[in-house]
Amino acid sequence: MLEGIPPDQPHPIVDLRLLLELPEWFHAVRVFRDQGIAAPIARLIRPAIDRLRRVAREQNNDRVLHRQASELEKAAAALERQSFAYGAGLPLELGKVARAVADTIPRVARSEPGRDLPLIASLADIVAESAEATAFGQPPPSKGVWKAAIALDEQELERQARLIDAYLDRGQVSLAVGLMREWVISWVMWRSGQTSDWLGYSARKPFERRLGALGAFIRDASFGIEPTPAQNAFGEFWNRLADELRNSLMHHGMRPASMEQSPESLQSVRDFWNQLRAGEVDLPELGGGAGRLLISPQGNRPGVFFSALRTAQAAGQPPQRCIVICSKQSAETVPEAARHAGYDGPCELLVLGDPFGGFAEIEPFVDRARRWLLEADTVLANLTGGTTLMGIVVQRLVEAAGKLDRPVRRFALIDRRPPADQDAEPYVQSDHFWLDAQPEPDHATTESSHDRI
Repeated sequence: MLEGIPPDQPHPIVDLRLLLELPEWFHAVRVFRDQGIAAPIARLIRPAIDRLRRVAREQNNDRVLHRQASELEKAAAALERQSFAYGAGLPLELGKVARAVADTIPRVARSEPGRDLPLIASLADIVAESAEATAFGQPPPSKGVWKAAIALDEQELERQARLIDAYLDRGQVSLAVGLMREWVISWVMWRSGQTSDWLGYSARKPFERRLGALGAFIRDASFGIEPTPAQNAFGEFWNRLADELRNSLMHHGMRPASMEQSPESLQSVRDFWNQLRAGEVDLPELGGGAGRLLISPQGNRPGVFFSALRTAQAAGQPPQRCIVICSKQSAETVPEAARHAGYDGPCELLVLGDPFGGFAEIEPFVDRARRWLLEADTVLANLTGGTTLMGIVVQRLVEAAGKLDRPVRRFALIDRRPPADQDAEPYVQSDHFWLDAQPEPDHATTESSHDRI
Protein backbone atom coordinates (compact mmCIF):
# COMPACT_ATOMS: atom_id res chain seq x y z
CA MET A 1 0.00 0.00 0.00
CA LEU A 2 2.80 2.40 0.88
CA GLU A 3 5.21 1.24 -1.81
CA GLY A 4 3.39 3.14 -4.56
CA ILE A 5 3.85 6.53 -2.92
CA PRO A 6 6.77 8.50 -4.36
CA PRO A 7 9.60 9.04 -1.87
CA ASP A 8 9.25 12.80 -2.02
CA GLN A 9 5.54 12.68 -1.11
CA PRO A 10 4.17 12.68 2.48
CA HIS A 11 3.60 9.20 3.92
CA PRO A 12 0.69 8.45 6.26
CA ILE A 13 1.45 7.41 9.82
CA VAL A 14 0.01 3.95 10.52
CA ASP A 15 -0.89 3.32 14.17
CA LEU A 16 0.11 -0.27 14.87
CA ARG A 17 -0.69 -0.03 18.57
CA LEU A 18 -4.00 -1.90 18.29
CA LEU A 19 -2.35 -4.64 16.26
CA LEU A 20 0.32 -5.07 18.90
CA GLU A 21 -2.25 -5.08 21.71
CA LEU A 22 -4.54 -7.59 20.00
CA PRO A 23 -2.76 -10.73 21.35
CA GLU A 24 -3.09 -9.35 24.88
CA TRP A 25 -6.81 -8.85 24.37
CA PHE A 26 -7.18 -12.39 23.04
CA HIS A 27 -5.39 -13.64 26.15
CA ALA A 28 -7.53 -11.52 28.49
CA VAL A 29 -10.74 -12.79 26.91
CA ARG A 30 -9.49 -16.39 27.16
CA VAL A 31 -8.64 -15.96 30.85
CA PHE A 32 -12.09 -14.56 31.49
CA ARG A 33 -13.87 -17.37 29.65
CA ASP A 34 -11.74 -20.14 31.19
CA GLN A 35 -11.30 -18.83 34.74
CA GLY A 36 -14.00 -16.20 35.28
CA ILE A 37 -11.38 -13.54 36.11
CA ALA A 38 -11.89 -10.14 34.47
CA ALA A 39 -8.90 -8.28 35.94
CA PRO A 40 -6.74 -8.73 32.78
CA ILE A 41 -9.44 -6.97 30.76
CA ALA A 42 -9.49 -4.12 33.26
CA ARG A 43 -5.71 -3.77 32.99
CA LEU A 44 -5.98 -3.38 29.22
CA ILE A 45 -8.66 -0.70 29.56
CA ARG A 46 -6.59 1.44 31.92
CA PRO A 47 -4.06 2.66 29.28
CA ALA A 48 -7.01 4.00 27.27
CA ILE A 49 -8.18 5.86 30.38
CA ASP A 50 -4.72 7.36 30.85
CA ARG A 51 -4.58 8.47 27.19
CA LEU A 52 -7.97 10.18 27.45
CA ARG A 53 -6.93 11.96 30.65
CA ARG A 54 -3.69 13.13 29.03
CA VAL A 55 -5.40 14.44 25.90
CA ALA A 56 -8.07 16.12 28.03
CA ARG A 57 -5.40 17.96 30.01
CA GLU A 58 -3.65 19.00 26.78
CA GLN A 59 -6.95 20.44 25.56
CA ASN A 60 -7.60 22.70 28.54
CA ASN A 61 -9.15 19.92 30.63
CA ASP A 62 -11.77 19.08 28.05
CA ARG A 63 -14.86 18.03 30.02
CA VAL A 64 -16.12 15.66 27.34
CA LEU A 65 -12.86 13.72 27.31
CA HIS A 66 -12.74 13.62 31.11
CA ARG A 67 -16.32 12.31 31.16
CA GLN A 68 -15.42 9.62 28.64
CA ALA A 69 -12.42 8.63 30.77
CA SER A 70 -14.67 8.42 33.82
CA GLU A 71 -17.00 6.03 31.99
CA LEU A 72 -14.09 3.76 31.16
CA GLU A 73 -12.85 4.08 34.76
CA LYS A 74 -16.20 2.83 36.07
CA ALA A 75 -16.03 -0.16 33.75
CA ALA A 76 -12.46 -1.04 34.74
CA ALA A 77 -13.22 -0.67 38.46
CA ALA A 78 -16.31 -2.88 38.15
CA LEU A 79 -14.28 -5.56 36.37
CA GLU A 80 -11.62 -5.44 39.10
CA ARG A 81 -14.23 -5.78 41.84
CA GLN A 82 -15.78 -8.67 39.93
CA SER A 83 -12.42 -10.42 39.81
CA PHE A 84 -11.92 -10.01 43.54
CA ALA A 85 -15.39 -11.25 44.49
CA TYR A 86 -15.20 -14.20 42.12
CA GLY A 87 -11.69 -15.20 43.18
CA ALA A 88 -12.55 -14.88 46.87
CA GLY A 89 -15.72 -16.97 46.54
CA LEU A 90 -18.06 -14.21 47.78
CA PRO A 91 -21.44 -14.86 46.13
CA LEU A 92 -23.30 -11.84 47.49
CA GLU A 93 -20.54 -9.36 46.74
CA LEU A 94 -20.25 -10.96 43.30
CA GLY A 95 -23.99 -10.63 42.73
CA LYS A 96 -23.79 -6.92 43.43
CA VAL A 97 -20.76 -6.15 41.28
CA ALA A 98 -21.89 -8.52 38.50
CA ARG A 99 -25.05 -6.43 38.26
CA ALA A 100 -22.87 -3.35 37.79
CA VAL A 101 -20.71 -5.11 35.18
CA ALA A 102 -23.72 -6.37 33.23
CA ASP A 103 -25.19 -2.86 33.15
CA THR A 104 -21.95 -0.93 32.53
CA ILE A 105 -19.97 -2.89 29.93
CA PRO A 106 -22.55 -2.84 27.08
CA ARG A 107 -23.01 0.91 27.59
CA VAL A 108 -19.26 1.49 27.45
CA ALA A 109 -18.99 -0.63 24.30
CA ARG A 110 -21.41 1.71 22.55
CA SER A 111 -19.61 4.86 23.71
CA GLU A 112 -17.13 6.76 21.57
CA PRO A 113 -13.99 5.83 23.60
CA GLY A 114 -15.21 2.27 23.93
CA ARG A 115 -15.38 1.81 20.19
CA ASP A 116 -11.61 2.33 20.01
CA LEU A 117 -10.95 -0.74 22.17
CA PRO A 118 -10.11 -3.97 20.30
CA LEU A 119 -12.80 -6.67 20.14
CA ILE A 120 -15.08 -4.49 22.26
CA ALA A 121 -18.36 -5.62 20.69
CA SER A 122 -17.67 -9.34 21.12
CA LEU A 123 -16.03 -8.75 24.47
CA ALA A 124 -19.01 -6.83 25.80
CA ASP A 125 -21.37 -9.65 24.82
CA ILE A 126 -19.20 -12.29 26.52
CA VAL A 127 -18.74 -10.29 29.71
CA ALA A 128 -22.37 -9.22 30.00
CA GLU A 129 -23.68 -12.74 29.42
CA SER A 130 -21.34 -14.18 32.05
CA ALA A 131 -22.15 -11.43 34.54
CA GLU A 132 -25.91 -11.93 34.16
CA ALA A 133 -25.55 -15.56 35.27
CA THR A 134 -24.34 -14.50 38.73
CA ALA A 135 -25.85 -11.00 39.01
CA PHE A 136 -28.71 -9.97 41.25
CA GLY A 137 -31.91 -9.31 39.33
CA GLN A 138 -32.00 -5.77 40.70
CA PRO A 139 -29.16 -3.67 42.11
CA PRO A 140 -29.09 -3.87 45.93
CA PRO A 141 -28.90 -0.71 48.04
CA SER A 142 -25.62 1.07 47.45
CA LYS A 143 -25.15 2.19 51.05
CA GLY A 144 -25.52 0.79 54.53
CA VAL A 145 -25.77 -2.89 55.41
CA TRP A 146 -27.03 -3.77 51.94
CA LYS A 147 -26.85 -7.53 52.48
CA ALA A 148 -29.78 -7.32 54.89
CA ALA A 149 -31.97 -6.54 51.87
CA ILE A 150 -31.05 -9.81 50.10
CA ALA A 151 -33.79 -12.39 50.58
CA LEU A 152 -33.02 -16.08 51.00
CA ASP A 153 -35.36 -17.57 48.43
CA GLU A 154 -35.34 -20.08 45.61
CA GLN A 155 -33.99 -17.54 43.12
CA GLU A 156 -31.06 -16.60 45.34
CA LEU A 157 -30.18 -20.24 45.97
CA GLU A 158 -30.30 -20.93 42.23
CA ARG A 159 -28.04 -17.94 41.51
CA GLN A 160 -25.46 -19.17 44.00
CA ALA A 161 -25.76 -22.74 42.71
CA ARG A 162 -24.86 -21.55 39.21
CA LEU A 163 -21.71 -20.01 40.64
CA ILE A 164 -20.82 -23.30 42.38
CA ASP A 165 -21.33 -25.15 39.10
CA ALA A 166 -19.02 -22.67 37.37
CA TYR A 167 -16.33 -23.24 39.98
CA LEU A 168 -16.66 -27.01 39.56
CA ASP A 169 -16.57 -26.84 35.77
CA ARG A 170 -13.44 -24.67 35.88
CA GLY A 171 -11.66 -26.95 38.36
CA GLN A 172 -11.68 -24.29 41.09
CA VAL A 173 -12.33 -26.93 43.72
CA SER A 174 -11.53 -24.96 46.89
CA LEU A 175 -13.98 -22.23 45.94
CA ALA A 176 -16.65 -24.75 44.92
CA VAL A 177 -16.36 -26.80 48.11
CA GLY A 178 -16.27 -23.81 50.45
CA LEU A 179 -19.31 -22.17 48.89
CA MET A 180 -21.18 -25.48 48.56
CA ARG A 181 -20.93 -26.04 52.31
CA GLU A 182 -22.43 -22.61 53.01
CA TRP A 183 -25.06 -23.16 50.32
CA VAL A 184 -26.26 -26.39 51.95
CA ILE A 185 -26.68 -24.59 55.29
CA SER A 186 -28.67 -21.83 53.54
CA TRP A 187 -30.74 -24.46 51.73
CA VAL A 188 -31.65 -26.19 55.00
CA MET A 189 -32.67 -22.82 56.46
CA TRP A 190 -34.84 -22.13 53.43
CA ARG A 191 -36.45 -25.59 53.53
CA SER A 192 -37.18 -25.04 57.23
CA GLY A 193 -38.75 -21.64 56.60
CA GLN A 194 -36.13 -19.88 58.77
CA THR A 195 -34.99 -17.21 56.35
CA SER A 196 -34.91 -14.07 58.51
CA ASP A 197 -31.42 -12.82 59.39
CA TRP A 198 -30.12 -15.75 57.35
CA LEU A 199 -26.58 -14.37 57.24
CA GLY A 200 -26.23 -14.02 61.01
CA TYR A 201 -23.99 -16.48 62.83
CA SER A 202 -26.58 -17.21 65.52
CA ALA A 203 -29.19 -17.94 62.85
CA ARG A 204 -26.97 -20.22 60.78
CA LYS A 205 -25.29 -22.13 63.62
CA PRO A 206 -28.29 -24.32 64.59
CA PHE A 207 -28.66 -25.53 61.01
CA GLU A 208 -24.95 -26.23 60.71
CA ARG A 209 -25.25 -28.18 63.96
CA ARG A 210 -28.20 -30.11 62.54
CA LEU A 211 -26.13 -31.18 59.54
CA GLY A 212 -23.20 -32.03 61.80
CA ALA A 213 -25.47 -34.20 63.94
CA LEU A 214 -26.52 -36.16 60.87
CA GLY A 215 -22.88 -36.63 59.91
CA ALA A 216 -21.96 -37.74 63.44
CA PHE A 217 -24.84 -40.22 63.46
CA ILE A 218 -23.53 -41.82 60.27
CA ARG A 219 -19.94 -41.97 61.56
CA ASP A 220 -20.60 -43.33 65.05
CA ALA A 221 -21.68 -46.94 65.52
CA SER A 222 -22.31 -46.42 69.26
CA PHE A 223 -25.87 -45.24 68.61
CA GLY A 224 -26.99 -48.79 67.91
CA ILE A 225 -29.50 -47.51 65.34
CA GLU A 226 -29.41 -48.46 61.67
CA PRO A 227 -29.58 -45.29 59.55
CA THR A 228 -32.14 -45.08 56.78
CA PRO A 229 -30.87 -44.93 53.18
CA ALA A 230 -31.75 -41.22 53.07
CA GLN A 231 -29.89 -40.53 56.32
CA ASN A 232 -26.89 -42.50 55.15
CA ALA A 233 -26.71 -40.74 51.76
CA PHE A 234 -27.05 -37.21 53.13
CA GLY A 235 -24.78 -37.89 56.11
CA GLU A 236 -22.03 -39.30 53.90
CA PHE A 237 -22.36 -36.31 51.58
CA TRP A 238 -22.01 -33.86 54.45
CA ASN A 239 -19.06 -35.68 56.02
CA ARG A 240 -17.20 -35.75 52.72
CA LEU A 241 -18.02 -32.14 51.89
CA ALA A 242 -17.59 -30.47 55.28
CA ASP A 243 -14.91 -32.64 56.85
CA GLU A 244 -12.85 -34.47 54.26
CA LEU A 245 -12.84 -31.93 51.42
CA ARG A 246 -13.54 -28.55 52.96
CA ASN A 247 -11.26 -28.92 55.98
CA SER A 248 -8.39 -30.35 53.93
CA LEU A 249 -8.63 -27.63 51.30
CA MET A 250 -9.33 -24.67 53.58
CA HIS A 251 -6.35 -25.62 55.75
CA HIS A 252 -4.24 -25.81 52.58
CA GLY A 253 -3.05 -29.34 53.25
CA MET A 254 -1.54 -28.54 56.65
CA ARG A 255 -2.34 -32.04 57.82
CA PRO A 256 -0.39 -35.30 57.94
CA ALA A 257 -2.51 -36.85 55.18
CA SER A 258 -1.57 -35.77 51.65
CA MET A 259 -3.87 -34.76 48.80
CA GLU A 260 -1.75 -34.90 45.65
CA GLN A 261 -4.61 -35.21 43.19
CA SER A 262 -8.34 -34.69 43.04
CA PRO A 263 -9.80 -37.00 45.72
CA GLU A 264 -12.28 -39.69 44.75
CA SER A 265 -14.79 -38.26 47.22
CA LEU A 266 -15.10 -35.13 45.07
CA GLN A 267 -16.99 -37.05 42.41
CA SER A 268 -19.42 -38.55 44.92
CA VAL A 269 -19.97 -35.09 46.42
CA ARG A 270 -20.63 -33.70 42.95
CA ASP A 271 -23.06 -36.51 42.13
CA PHE A 272 -25.09 -35.85 45.29
CA TRP A 273 -24.86 -32.10 44.64
CA ASN A 274 -26.48 -32.62 41.25
CA GLN A 275 -29.33 -34.54 42.90
CA LEU A 276 -29.72 -31.78 45.47
CA ARG A 277 -29.77 -29.15 42.72
CA ALA A 278 -32.44 -31.12 40.87
CA GLY A 279 -34.68 -31.31 43.95
CA GLU A 280 -34.39 -35.10 44.13
CA VAL A 281 -33.39 -35.28 47.82
CA ASP A 282 -34.43 -33.65 51.06
CA LEU A 283 -32.81 -33.42 54.48
CA PRO A 284 -33.94 -36.50 56.43
CA GLU A 285 -35.29 -36.24 59.95
CA LEU A 286 -32.94 -37.27 62.73
CA GLY A 287 -33.68 -38.21 66.31
CA GLY A 288 -36.44 -37.15 68.63
CA GLY A 289 -39.72 -38.89 69.32
CA ALA A 290 -39.03 -40.05 72.90
CA GLY A 291 -40.11 -36.88 74.68
CA ARG A 292 -38.17 -35.02 77.36
CA LEU A 293 -35.01 -36.44 78.86
CA LEU A 294 -33.79 -35.37 82.31
CA ILE A 295 -30.13 -35.80 83.23
CA SER A 296 -29.11 -35.45 86.87
CA PRO A 297 -26.42 -36.59 89.28
CA GLN A 298 -27.40 -38.30 92.51
CA GLY A 299 -24.99 -38.15 95.45
CA ASN A 300 -25.50 -39.28 99.00
CA ARG A 301 -28.43 -36.90 99.53
CA PRO A 302 -31.47 -38.43 97.77
CA GLY A 303 -33.22 -35.07 97.56
CA VAL A 304 -31.11 -34.00 94.55
CA PHE A 305 -32.83 -36.24 92.01
CA PHE A 306 -36.18 -35.53 93.67
CA SER A 307 -35.77 -31.76 93.24
CA ALA A 308 -34.43 -32.20 89.70
CA LEU A 309 -37.58 -34.13 88.79
CA ARG A 310 -39.83 -31.52 90.39
CA THR A 311 -37.98 -28.75 88.54
CA ALA A 312 -38.43 -30.55 85.23
CA GLN A 313 -42.11 -31.19 85.96
CA ALA A 314 -42.71 -27.53 86.79
CA ALA A 315 -41.00 -26.38 83.58
CA GLY A 316 -43.79 -27.81 81.43
CA GLN A 317 -44.15 -31.33 80.11
CA PRO A 318 -42.67 -33.81 82.65
CA PRO A 319 -39.73 -35.96 81.57
CA GLN A 320 -40.44 -39.27 79.86
CA ARG A 321 -36.93 -40.62 80.51
CA CYS A 322 -34.16 -39.97 83.01
CA ILE A 323 -30.42 -40.58 83.05
CA VAL A 324 -28.96 -40.55 86.57
CA ILE A 325 -25.22 -40.43 87.27
CA CYS A 326 -24.59 -42.05 90.63
CA SER A 327 -22.36 -44.29 92.74
CA LYS A 328 -23.14 -47.84 93.79
CA GLN A 329 -24.29 -46.51 97.15
CA SER A 330 -26.45 -43.65 95.86
CA ALA A 331 -28.02 -45.82 93.14
CA GLU A 332 -30.15 -47.39 95.86
CA THR A 333 -31.81 -44.02 96.58
CA VAL A 334 -32.93 -43.34 93.00
CA PRO A 335 -36.19 -45.37 93.02
CA GLU A 336 -37.35 -43.81 96.29
CA ALA A 337 -36.59 -40.27 95.07
CA ALA A 338 -38.50 -40.96 91.85
CA ARG A 339 -41.48 -42.28 93.81
CA HIS A 340 -41.61 -39.20 96.05
CA ALA A 341 -41.55 -36.98 92.94
CA GLY A 342 -44.34 -38.97 91.28
CA TYR A 343 -42.14 -40.25 88.45
CA ASP A 344 -42.55 -43.84 87.27
CA GLY A 345 -40.82 -43.69 83.88
CA PRO A 346 -37.61 -45.44 82.83
CA CYS A 347 -34.29 -44.49 84.44
CA GLU A 348 -30.88 -45.28 82.99
CA LEU A 349 -28.36 -45.43 85.84
CA LEU A 350 -24.75 -44.62 84.97
CA VAL A 351 -23.01 -46.03 88.03
CA LEU A 352 -19.48 -44.74 88.61
CA GLY A 353 -17.11 -47.32 90.01
CA ASP A 354 -14.98 -44.47 91.36
CA PRO A 355 -17.28 -41.46 91.89
CA PHE A 356 -14.31 -39.20 92.72
CA GLY A 357 -11.57 -40.06 90.25
CA GLY A 358 -13.04 -42.38 87.63
CA PHE A 359 -12.38 -40.10 84.66
CA ALA A 360 -11.78 -43.09 82.37
CA GLU A 361 -15.44 -44.01 82.85
CA ILE A 362 -16.74 -40.80 81.25
CA GLU A 363 -16.52 -41.60 77.53
CA PRO A 364 -18.01 -45.11 77.86
CA PHE A 365 -20.93 -43.47 79.67
CA VAL A 366 -21.33 -40.97 76.83
CA ASP A 367 -21.39 -43.81 74.29
CA ARG A 368 -23.91 -45.68 76.38
CA ALA A 369 -26.21 -42.66 76.66
CA ARG A 370 -25.92 -41.54 73.05
CA ARG A 371 -29.01 -43.34 71.80
CA TRP A 372 -31.24 -41.84 74.48
CA LEU A 373 -29.75 -38.41 73.77
CA LEU A 374 -30.50 -38.78 70.08
CA GLU A 375 -34.07 -39.95 70.68
CA ALA A 376 -34.88 -37.08 73.07
CA ASP A 377 -37.05 -34.20 71.92
CA THR A 378 -35.60 -31.94 74.62
CA VAL A 379 -32.87 -32.43 77.24
CA LEU A 380 -33.02 -30.90 80.72
CA ALA A 381 -29.80 -31.17 82.72
CA ASN A 382 -29.21 -30.57 86.42
CA LEU A 383 -25.57 -29.61 86.96
CA THR A 384 -25.55 -29.72 90.77
CA GLY A 385 -25.36 -32.46 93.37
CA GLY A 386 -23.12 -35.45 93.90
CA THR A 387 -19.37 -35.42 93.36
CA THR A 388 -17.40 -33.15 91.06
CA LEU A 389 -16.92 -36.05 88.65
CA MET A 390 -20.68 -36.61 88.46
CA GLY A 391 -21.12 -32.99 87.40
CA ILE A 392 -18.44 -33.42 84.74
CA VAL A 393 -20.28 -36.45 83.35
CA VAL A 394 -23.48 -34.40 83.16
CA GLN A 395 -21.67 -31.66 81.25
CA ARG A 396 -20.19 -34.17 78.80
CA LEU A 397 -23.66 -35.56 78.15
CA VAL A 398 -24.92 -32.01 77.58
CA GLU A 399 -22.14 -31.43 75.04
CA ALA A 400 -22.96 -34.70 73.29
CA ALA A 401 -26.64 -33.74 73.13
CA GLY A 402 -25.74 -30.39 71.59
CA LYS A 403 -23.68 -32.07 68.89
CA LEU A 404 -26.74 -34.18 68.11
CA ASP A 405 -28.81 -31.01 67.66
CA ARG A 406 -30.94 -31.71 70.71
CA PRO A 407 -32.41 -28.63 72.46
CA VAL A 408 -30.72 -28.46 75.88
CA ARG A 409 -31.62 -26.46 78.97
CA ARG A 410 -29.39 -26.56 82.03
CA PHE A 411 -30.28 -25.64 85.59
CA ALA A 412 -28.77 -25.60 89.07
CA LEU A 413 -30.44 -26.58 92.34
CA ILE A 414 -30.04 -24.45 95.47
CA ASP A 415 -30.91 -25.87 98.90
CA ARG A 416 -30.23 -23.20 101.52
CA ARG A 417 -31.04 -25.41 104.51
CA PRO A 418 -28.35 -26.66 106.89
CA PRO A 419 -26.90 -30.07 105.95
CA ALA A 420 -28.53 -31.69 108.99
CA ASP A 421 -31.97 -30.53 107.84
CA GLN A 422 -31.29 -31.79 104.30
CA ASP A 423 -30.42 -35.22 105.70
CA ALA A 424 -33.44 -35.29 108.01
CA GLU A 425 -35.94 -34.15 105.37
CA PRO A 426 -34.46 -34.92 101.92
CA TYR A 427 -37.68 -34.60 99.92
CA VAL A 428 -38.18 -30.87 100.17
CA GLN A 429 -38.21 -28.91 96.94
CA SER A 430 -35.10 -26.81 96.30
CA ASP A 431 -34.78 -23.46 94.62
CA HIS A 432 -33.50 -23.66 91.07
CA PHE A 433 -31.75 -21.39 88.64
CA TRP A 434 -32.05 -21.77 84.86
CA LEU A 435 -28.76 -21.32 83.03
CA ASP A 436 -30.20 -21.42 79.49
CA ALA A 437 -33.17 -19.87 77.75
CA GLN A 438 -36.23 -21.99 77.17
CA PRO A 439 -35.75 -23.71 73.78
CA GLU A 440 -39.46 -24.33 73.33
CA PRO A 441 -41.83 -21.46 72.45
CA ASP A 442 -44.76 -22.71 74.56
CA HIS A 443 -43.09 -21.87 77.89
CA ALA A 444 -42.61 -18.39 79.26
CA THR A 445 -39.55 -18.97 81.44
CA THR A 446 -36.83 -16.49 80.55
CA GLU A 447 -33.10 -16.90 80.45
CA SER A 448 -31.36 -17.14 83.84
CA SER A 449 -34.66 -16.94 85.77
CA HIS A 450 -34.67 -17.72 89.50
CA ASP A 451 -37.81 -19.56 90.58
CA ARG A 452 -39.18 -21.12 93.73
CA ILE A 453 -41.07 -24.38 93.23
